[in-house]
Parts: sequence; C-alpha cells; structure tokens
Amino acid sequence: MVQKILTQLDYLAYRLQLWYMKPKMTVERVGVHFAFFHPRPTGKIVLAEYQKRLDKFSNKP
Repeated sequence: MVQKILTQLDYLAYRLQLWYMKPKMTVERVGVHFAFFHPRPTGKIVLAEYQKRLDKFSNKP
C-alpha cells in the first residue's frame, strides 16, 4: 500500500518537473527512468578512439 502511494507521488513529481522544464529544454532527452542532458553518439566516439589506438599499436616497428 505504501509502495503504491510512493510510486504515484514519484510519478506526480516527475510530471510536475517535466512541465516546469519543458519550455527550457533544448536537446535533452528525459523519460520516467532516464535523463540524458548532453546526448551524444558515445558509441561512435568510443569506436573511433579504439580504432585510433589500435592503429597506433599495430603500426609499431
């Protein structure tokens, strides 16, 4: 019973915060279970860095 009330209060707080933030939001992605304030293509960044380091070490004499 208490868990259900807390879950509903949590969702209400989320909706109120989203309502407040919505006009100020730019590229942020926000959901009930996540918030990405600076979304970027992390996978591509990591793979590019990996490839750079792989090339560096594989080209050693």
